Amino acid sequence: MRRDSENLWNALEAVCKLLGKELQDAKALRARASAEAPVAVFEASVGVDDGGLGEAAMSLMVQGAALMRACRTGDARSCFETAVLLCPLDLEANFNMGLFFEVSHQPDLMAPWMRRVQQLDPNNYMALVLLGKYEEWLGDFGSALTLYRKATGCDPHPHLAQAQIDQMTGDHKVSLDPFSSWPSCIQEILAELPSWRRGFPPWQENILHPRTDLPKTALLADGVCVWDGAVGEPLLTQLDACAEEMHHFISTNFWLTPGSSVTTAWLAREKLQPETAAELATRHLIPRLLGESCDDFCGVEWWAKMRKESRGQGLHYDQSEADEPAMNCSTCGARQGEEWVHGNPWRPRWSSVLFLTDEGGPTVILEQIHTQQARNDPRCPQRGFVVMPKRGRWVVFRGDLFHGCMPVAHHGGAPRKILVFNMWRSHRPPAGHCNDVQYGKHPALQKILFRPGQLESTLAAESARREPPRIVECTRVDCASTLRHSTSFGCLPFALPAPSESMLKLGTGFYELDWRAAAEALACPRETPAFYEAVD
Repeated sequence: MRRDSENLWNALEAVCKLLGKELQDAKALRARASAEAPVAVFEASVGVDDGGLGEAAMSLMVQGAALMRACRTGDARSCFETAVLLCPLDLEANFNMGLFFEVSHQPDLMAPWMRRVQQLDPNNYMALVLLGKYEEWLGDFGSALTLYRKATGCDPHPHLAQAQIDQMTGDHKVSLDPFSSWPSCIQEILAELPSWRRGFPPWQENILHPRTDLPKTALLADGVCVWDGAVGEPLLTQLDACAEEMHHFISTNFWLTPGSSVTTAWLAREKLQPETAAELATRHLIPRLLGESCDDFCGVEWWAKMRKESRGQGLHYDQSEADEPAMNCSTCGARQGEEWVHGNPWRPRWSSVLFLTDEGGPTVILEQIHTQQARNDPRCPQRGFVVMPKRGRWVVFRGDLFHGCMPVAHHGGAPRKILVFNMWRSHRPPAGHCNDVQYGKHPALQKILFRPGQLESTLAAESARREPPRIVECTRVDCASTLRHSTSFGCLPFALPAPSESMLKLGTGFYELDWRAAAEALACPRETPAFYEAVD
């Protein structure tokens, strides 16, 4: 950043000479410039408000945007820098300089320019939103919330800021609380039919089009399986880079393609050769660990997430997000509007999470599904699974199960980095949400494309690994006395018993929580008084 700042000041001096201005205190100005705010004192040197210069700056910004779309980032940056040097007090020139860094996936360089925009216009809506996202990325949720709330008062349609507020506050409702919920929840658990625990319904891609689709491996008979060391080096390091770039891409790509937005990426069955480490990983893992052919799926939907370990994620279903009533059913051809589209969602066959860090809270999977009777059936889950993060660990679970993420350290600042791979059997989630990504046509994503020979060398390294993937043993927890903490997962109408954070970090890191068995044992008169005495 300091080198960039120095370059800007050198360019500033050249511009001043061209304008015939004297830069008598250039050295003093340069000393006052900081790495965090390289344009903070531009107005002290060049205060030009000339119409000709404004037109030149506008032309440069238009040219810079075109160059960004052509992936000529170096030339684009020069255009934006020259524009802001010509008109240092111009709001749009400063905003576009910051936006260049946002689209280039360099948030630390974006933030000083958006602060500059905020100095010029304290109520600039998009600057406030982008700074809020930056504070979120840093883990300063209080500052992010303050910026988003200010933004909602600066625009008549503040949907972007409000969506960030809703998501952030929803995620922070998910917590692990240090008190027992057994006295209040035992009747909730036992009120459900025993069949929800002992005969849970099989997976369905679609409620109206059920199909027999048994797992190809007995390891997934319970619907969840975990492997450690699923991938090795150098693939893991390449996946790190993929995750970082794709995480930023999801929230920035609409700037380069107005009117469209990629939320998740699609790897079609027909694509013959992987272009990135993420595409290679899924093509490698499906046959090796699931025992299935990649041709058994119409494709894989994937995306990346990076968030601080102190932040959870509310429980949700993975589903085809962009289906519309006018679309045709991919099974029978009928209009989806006739098939109760929003109450009859399509589900992936398998959802999965590949952990790229050891930090953060566990992925939580509940035995709840969306049926024609209710969105969450049964009302009180009888069983759940908890999987702690570990670099190289891969958890695969039924794609129709309710799931999310628990935080563990309420003030932790370490990143939790994951890649999500959802394997779709026959229904392809529509474009508009899940898109074929043209990696070579985005300036920041070009970095994750395989270089010549890199795909072959990475495959060779995976094949030559000395330690194969290892199945992680699941620890069954069915004793009420070991479930002394509780959580509502941010959405249930009651809190369910849970292990403590210290317990979660011990052992294998893969737990089955059998609430039904624990509640039935606790309901026995011989055990109930002693246990309540212990936990109250």
